[in-house]
Amino acid sequence: MYTLRDAAPDDLNFFVWIDIKDEGSSSSYMASWEDAAWARHRAEMAAFLAPASPERFAFVVERAGDRIAGLCGQIERLDPETSWLLRAGVPAAPFPADGRYAAIFQLWVDAAHRRRGLGTRLKQRAEAAALERGVRAIYTHTESSNAHVLMLNQRLGYREIWRGPMWDAHERVSLLKLL
Repeated sequence: MYTLRDAAPDDLNFFVWIDIKDEGSSSSYMASWEDAAWARHRAEMAAFLAPASPERFAFVVERAGDRIAGLCGQIERLDPETSWLLRAGVPAAPFPADGRYAAIFQLWVDAAHRRRGLGTRLKQRAEAAALERGVRAIYTHTESSNAHVLMLNQRLGYREIWRGPMWDAHERVSLLKLL
């Protein structure tokens, strides 16, 4: 039996471990990190998982006490002066007029538990979290080579809004779902 729950501060090691594994990415800026950079990242993730932030959400799927899947996201706003998405070339037009959206920046399912609907359950919970916060759009991106991730998103009603390199030479696909 799989249990989906809100993440808690004691899930920190799980989410940092997911980042260390760095699956689904052709290049990683984290691969060259030294101990100090990992310590900063760990502190940022600890702050992210601290309770009671209305702008952040994170969920974990467990089975028999083992963490086997997780998702992190946060509420953001497109701002022409500060939005890294706009600087990367993603167009503002598909987003709601108020610019608010939920961004999923981490979705991972253990390879032994994939293709069982866990990614779908996590994404649907993220969509519910966005709606609970009055946000009517959810954004994610993945590398264009991640066909299974693209299919998952398309099956859930996300549509491609942009394709190209973002912070390195690898092509990424930006996807948006209006809720």
